[in-house]
Amino acid sequence: MRRRARVLSVIGDLGFGGAEHRLLALARNIDRELFDHSVITINQADPDREETCAMRRCFAESGVELKDLGEGPSGAEGGSPWSKGSRLARRVRKLSRVIAALDVDVVDTHLEPAALVGTISAMLTGRPRAVTLYHPRPLVPKRFWMLAQQIILNNAGLVLTDSEVRARELQSAARLRAPEVRVIPNGIPPPEAARSRDEMRAALALPEDPHICVIGQIGALVEFKGQMVLVEAARSVLEKAPHAYFLIVGYSKHEPHYRRRLEARAAELGISERVKIVSYPGPIGDVWGLIDIHAHASTFDSLPNAVIEGMSLGKPAVVTAVGGVPDAVEHGRSGLVVPPGDAGAFADALLEFLRRPEFARECGEAALRRYMQQYRADLTARRLERCFLDLLAADGRRPRIES
Repeated sequence: MRRRARVLSVIGDLGFGGAEHRLLALARNIDRELFDHSVITINQADPDREETCAMRRCFAESGVELKDLGEGPSGAEGGSPWSKGSRLARRVRKLSRVIAALDVDVVDTHLEPAALVGTISAMLTGRPRAVTLYHPRPLVPKRFWMLAQQIILNNAGLVLTDSEVRARELQSAARLRAPEVRVIPNGIPPPEAARSRDEMRAALALPEDPHICVIGQIGALVEFKGQMVLVEAARSVLEKAPHAYFLIVGYSKHEPHYRRRLEARAAELGISERVKIVSYPGPIGDVWGLIDIHAHASTFDSLPNAVIEGMSLGKPAVVTAVGGVPDAVEHGRSGLVVPPGDAGAFADALLEFLRRPEFARECGEAALRRYMQQYRADLTARRLERCFLDLLAADGRRPRIES
């Protein structure tokens, strides 16, 4: 009897991000008859970080057992170059021992910190490795990233990303050899709600008027996600469509003061009563149940999970022309695509949906059809499985035959 191929997925930490949801979807949908899949985080759970605890519950509720290397929470990072080097060496030793103990066939890493630790550990233990990255530079500057990047890109068996734009950038970033990069968009299941729309309206203190149209953006509260652009656009929209209401949902990442800046700007514009900014630890489907028009105003991105989630629920969307977003959302057919950073254009697109509800409905239906054809979680899992099998075949490490 042929044993299953053992895949170990490695990620630094868990939160409500695209990489984490991609990994969760893989863990839920991977073919268990062909693969023995394990997930390990480098950092221990931080009990004070609400989104980490909530995401770990999502994995547990899906029957996915999480391991960790026993390292401190990600917020504890820092120190001198010597201490950073020592920490990297310690993590590599720990992960190498796990790889050997589990007799892993493929090491599958996600995002920069895990990519570096996982790539070195896989090299030391002689395992094929896949690296999932979404851009050639980390969003939070890291002092030694240029060196780390070259170690990763020049030694990965496969580099995986979610858009053609980022694939070209990742290939050109490698100095010694252009890695093989495959584009596999994130595939996720339609978010499910645990609470009704009325319950969520009450929980988030939204207006009780059932006729309001909720325009919502879901995503990390960081400047490149464009929530400030959305707030600027909201003023123009509310002047012409007072029945609109804006809901911005997300957790702060790396920019702890950004939420306060958003709230202050809404107050300056005199629209605070029509703009709600919240974090929500429950199923994101609860929030989607409130949203009538999806807004995603990123000024930089690859292919945000929220765009795909909205498509899966048939939501009409106004999005920006960044990364792979224009490949997913067909302008004028399954949504409206506007230039990044242009609050006026964003407001005009939102107003078009508000004035033409039938057109908005048609765009939402077209988005759902496109999701079913290209972005389902099972489709992404099959594509990733093919990558793992190709790595095994190229390396000559076939799963052993058990008696």
